[in-house]
Amino acid sequence: MASSFFDRLIRAFLGPKDQQYQIIVDLLGFRPKDYSLYKTALRHSSVIYTKKLELESNERLEFLGDAVLDLVVSEKLYYEFPDKNEGDLTKLRVKLVNRSFLNEVSIRIGLPSLLHQYVGKKKDLLKTQHNIYGNGLEAFIGAIYVDRGLVYARKFIEHRLFEGEAVYDIIFDNDKDFKSKLVSWCQRKGFHLDFLDEVSMEPELFTVRVAINGEKWGQGIGRRKKVAHQRASENTIQLMEKKGYRFDEELVAQPQA
Repeated sequence: MASSFFDRLIRAFLGPKDQQYQIIVDLLGFRPKDYSLYKTALRHSSVIYTKKLELESNERLEFLGDAVLDLVVSEKLYYEFPDKNEGDLTKLRVKLVNRSFLNEVSIRIGLPSLLHQYVGKKKDLLKTQHNIYGNGLEAFIGAIYVDRGLVYARKFIEHRLFEGEAVYDIIFDNDKDFKSKLVSWCQRKGFHLDFLDEVSMEPELFTVRVAINGEKWGQGIGRRKKVAHQRASENTIQLMEKKGYRFDEELVAQPQA
């Protein structure tokens, strides 16, 4: 009850022209200390230039948010994929901080409807130029960092970018979806495939072993079971190819005794 009264009090103070306050609170999961930062984060430069306003656009916050995003995603991948080297981690990070994926995340969480941008006759396509959505997301992250620090920015990024399985579908794209490749191959061959849970050396890690027709093959480790399954499938495919199996054509050899 007290929380509801507090929200009504703030909305009354801000006035009817600023109805997006509660939407932003819901999006953040907490109340801002400095609400003006988020208003700036949602103010595209086109508004400033076309209307000649003496206000700050979101470009500086976007610059800061980009750096924070790189740090948090790099840290997340470092712990999620303990067996990946620097080059592989860099490739994964590129997938998650590229403009296309950030645009999708921004649209999914409803940020475009909050962005303040100018669309005139000469810029009719501005709203379809989705890069501004990803840029706006980075600016929003920059605002969180300035307002509440790295801990809150990290929680927001992990929740919004890594929620559900969508992000792992991006990481394990069609060309590198090793589990689907292995499952499909076993189905074609009539082989029985199992993913066996094994005791992990670290409590927060999942360890999985692939078994085909009862014979154990590759192992995978990850902080999510889906990641461990992918790594175990990749390792299995590599081991079986060394034994003479081919996964793009018919079986050309049997496992060596």
